[in-house]
Amino acid sequence: MTLAEMFEQPAEEVGEWIQGMQRQAARLDLPFGPIKMIYNTRSAQELGLWAWEQGKGEAFHLAAFKAYLVEEQNLATRKVLLNLVESVGLSSAEADTILKNRTYAEKFEKDWQLAKKYSIHAIPTLVLEERKLVGAQPYDKILEFINSN
Repeated sequence: MTLAEMFEQPAEEVGEWIQGMQRQAARLDLPFGPIKMIYNTRSAQELGLWAWEQGKGEAFHLAAFKAYLVEEQNLATRKVLLNLVESVGLSSAEADTILKNRTYAEKFEKDWQLAKKYSIHAIPTLVLEERKLVGAQPYDKILEFINSN
């Protein structure tokens, strides 16, 4: 669905939010495209759990970030996911089996329950005791968060 549909806001307003995120990303020297759609990323997240176990988690997540937020690819499609897996040196055949069998569904659910427990609704979110810092932040803001009481 479109981001405007998901947030139940006018497309122009959502466009302004995206432009704000693009400006923030530019300040942090991160690529960020003009996204308009939101996709069900459950399968991508399940594959991400597998990729971490294979020592390729960071590479997979960076590839998924680029595919969605820069290249506007649909992370809900098997073809995109299998291409991402291959791009980081993992077996697309094994990934396809994992997707078909829902091998990581239970672990995924446990992670989501933990996020719900801590009221985490966005990524990245840093949690320290009872405090949270949400969203991509400059290094000085992260240090301030860590060092504040």
